[in-house]
Order: sequence, then C-alpha cells, then structure tokens
Amino acid sequence: MFWPAALMYLVTSCVSAGSPNLSVKNTEKIISGKTTKNEIVEVLGEPEQVLKLDKEGLETYLNRVGVSDSPPLGFAEGHYEVWIYNRWSHAAGLVLTPSYEEAKVCIIVIDSKGVCAERFYEKEGSLKF
Repeated sequence: MFWPAALMYLVTSCVSAGSPNLSVKNTEKIISGKTTKNEIVEVLGEPEQVLKLDKEGLETYLNRVGVSDSPPLGFAEGHYEVWIYNRWSHAAGLVLTPSYEEAKVCIIVIDSKGVCAERFYEKEGSLKF
C-alpha cells in the first residue's frame, strides 16, 4: 500500500512552450548598443513575433506592455524592429504537491542599423496548490 502512494507523490508532469533558449543567462549576452540582429538569433533563435514601429509607436507599445525600465530620455527618431520572445513552463504533481507556473518574456528593440537599442526581460512565477 505504501508504494502506490509514494509513486503518485513522485510522479510529475512538465510542459513548456515558446522560445527554448530564453533564459537570464542568454539574455544577458545581448548588450544594448553592441549586439547585432544576427548575434541575437545565434543566442535566442528566431523571434516569435516581430513588430516594425516608428519612435512614437515604439514608446506607446512599451508603455502599453508595462515596461517600467525604458530609457528616461526616450528613443531617437527613426524606425525600429521589436523582437518578442516568450517562454512558459508548468510543472505539476499528481497528488500532495503544488503545481508551479513560470512565464518569461524578452523584448528586444533593434534600431535601423540592425543593432540592439534596448533589451527588456521579465520573469514571473507563481506557486499554486
């Protein structure tokens, strides 16, 4: 009787979706003003979503998604690409263990020269019973 209960306690399931290379370690390799589009693709892979925006559209987008650490002086006039990477993970046990969810997002603003102008990374996790 003890073994089935122990086995049910140990069995867990994990599900992940999104950009498999998205991590703090990898996003720290992307340096504002230095890292090129090709180098970003080498580190994180192709973005899940690409937006093409002018200065006003970019600042509106960043305010809308709640990026709190945008540059205080704003962006220079011009056109930008916004590359978006997401990663979602969920782990759950069958019995007696909580499930864990984690969401990560990385937003990379690329200037008209093909260089990272700014990088934003957010990670949210929650423990649920």
